[in-house]
Amino acid sequence: MYTARLVFYACPGGGPRRLGCTVPKIVGPAVERNRLKRLIREAFRRTRERFPQGCVLVVNAKRSAAGMKIEDVLRAFLDIAGRLGREEVLP
Repeated sequence: MYTARLVFYACPGGGPRRLGCTVPKIVGPAVERNRLKRLIREAFRRTRERFPQGCVLVVNAKRSAAGMKIEDVLRAFLDIAGRLGREEVLP
């Protein structure tokens, strides 16, 4: 699944909900990449309960992710959590 700036890969797994995150060099210098990784981790921390139990989530940032704010990242995570919830209900 994807949004305009982030690509999400979700897999069922056992145990707790987990997050993996990659931000390629094309996004910007190390300061920008590290800031974006911190925002992604914080957004996952705030929305963790909305994801299915045992969900393993990997987030890849696109080039356009540079300059995202926490509100943008949170909106993307909430959108993906909603999509995952709908997909579980469907056969």
